[in-house]
Amino acid sequence: MFSFWLNLAELAGDFYHGCVMSRFFIGIPFLNLVSAAGILSLLLTALFSFQSVLSAQLFPGQDAVPETQTTGGIFLWQDVLFFQEWHIQHSILTGEYRLLDPAAVCRAAGSREFCEKVLAKRCEQLAIPPMSGKILVLLHGFASGPILLENMALWFRKQGEYSVVINAAYPSLFLTVGEQVEKFDLLMRPILELDKVEKIDFVGHSMGAIVLRCWLGKWTREDGTSPADDPKIGRLVQLCPPNQGSSIAMTHNMGPIGLLFAPLDDLSMNGKQMKEKFGIPKCDFGVIAGVEEGEDFYGEESDAVLPVSTTHLDGEKDWMKIKGSHSAIPNRIETFENVRAFLNDGKFL
Repeated sequence: MFSFWLNLAELAGDFYHGCVMSRFFIGIPFLNLVSAAGILSLLLTALFSFQSVLSAQLFPGQDAVPETQTTGGIFLWQDVLFFQEWHIQHSILTGEYRLLDPAAVCRAAGSREFCEKVLAKRCEQLAIPPMSGKILVLLHGFASGPILLENMALWFRKQGEYSVVINAAYPSLFLTVGEQVEKFDLLMRPILELDKVEKIDFVGHSMGAIVLRCWLGKWTREDGTSPADDPKIGRLVQLCPPNQGSSIAMTHNMGPIGLLFAPLDDLSMNGKQMKEKFGIPKCDFGVIAGVEEGEDFYGEESDAVLPVSTTHLDGEKDWMKIKGSHSAIPNRIETFENVRAFLNDGKFL
């Protein structure tokens, strides 16, 4: 059954990026990229989240142990706590929390307190130790979810160089970049404070790369501290990042769609505006751009969503191109190998 959802998500991705370069969709304001992707996203959200949402909310105030397979959090779920690869998520739609195991099976749902109690019991039963050593954090992009980066997560887990690979979820459609950064910091700060954690590396795709850029760049906490100054921060790889803004987001942010999808305002800024608001990562970072063969809509090479030139960012330690579309790049072995090389040595192959 789970393979069905994986296939459906893959088809959704193909449809999403097919809309990007379709002159028909781009030419009609309400049948453009963002509206088509947004409508499809909401439909898939309902399908993906209905069962787990219902199990926790059928009787308000009661907690549940649904034991249901999920996709790991699509559009409406925010990871709020990780313990190894077990994690607790919060739904921005219903307000409920749920506990997912490393296979994305929901092991508890309801209040956060209940989920934390179940997690503590599971950790005791399975003798799961606190996180330590090197950790890798993956962050997906706009109108996406951790399922898009799961192949990369599995590949890095197989390599065994990281003690934990965190494939984080956040509600990418409905929060501004600044709001996403604040919530991401709430997720990461307890991990950074663990004594046995030595180093944390990061990979962000598309808007996820911008969230990480901001968190590791200009953003500071209320107490004036910056996560980028933490000695445990390692390197960052940005995959297909709109570092100079997105012309597609700019086009559709002017209408009603811009009111519906909060991040579009941030992604509509030009390179100078983004630099002023988000800054530049203080850690070593590299950029991988995608090149989809035969796509010349922008008058230059592109990944069918972003022109290659818009991925550059001042201060990049290394930069490279890989053949593939915007959604295909995170699932290429060539991408995995180059990400690994940069995180280890500070340069691509």
